[in-house]
Amino acid sequence: MSKIKIAYCPTMEKYANVIGSKVADIDLINANSAAQVLAMLKENLVDIVLIGRTAKSWEINNHIDFLRLKNGYTLIYKQKMGIYYADLKQVEINTYINREKIKDIAHLFKKINFFTNFDDCLKNGLDIPILIDWKDFRDEFELLIPMDENGKVAYFRAPVLYYNRNVNNQLIKNLKNAIDNDEYISK
Repeated sequence: MSKIKIAYCPTMEKYANVIGSKVADIDLINANSAAQVLAMLKENLVDIVLIGRTAKSWEINNHIDFLRLKNGYTLIYKQKMGIYYADLKQVEINTYINREKIKDIAHLFKKINFFTNFDDCLKNGLDIPILIDWKDFRDEFELLIPMDENGKVAYFRAPVLYYNRNVNNQLIKNLKNAIDNDEYISK
């Protein structure tokens, strides 16, 4: 039996290492970006990819399924751009996420404007970044990507597996279990 090929982007290295240490018969391939690994999957060069964001619809095809391994939050903005993590202190944001859920990161921002729901947040446009739940990400959104000396800040990423539908469902469950049951990752 040949090994299942799993490509991953740099921000997902710790997740890939956990999977590699706990799941047999896989070959891990480190790539430069989420876009690169998604292209590898689309071209059938790998069976599964692990990335830290939601793919846009044109990056995948209808033979590909996904499984979000962990939930999380990200920042959307009027254009895709990076921002130094320390510079978030100068940024005002909008959000619909409950205060209690983001109390650990509230200090990172200059000001947080809370809205009742996602639609109310969007009515104000994207001139002010919006902190959203990854499950609400849409193709038309662009990311404001917090970066530090190590690259993209993991807090604003969420691990997602994309895989060809012909991949064994038990393998996907094993990959999710490896992440769910890892003490280092679950912190």
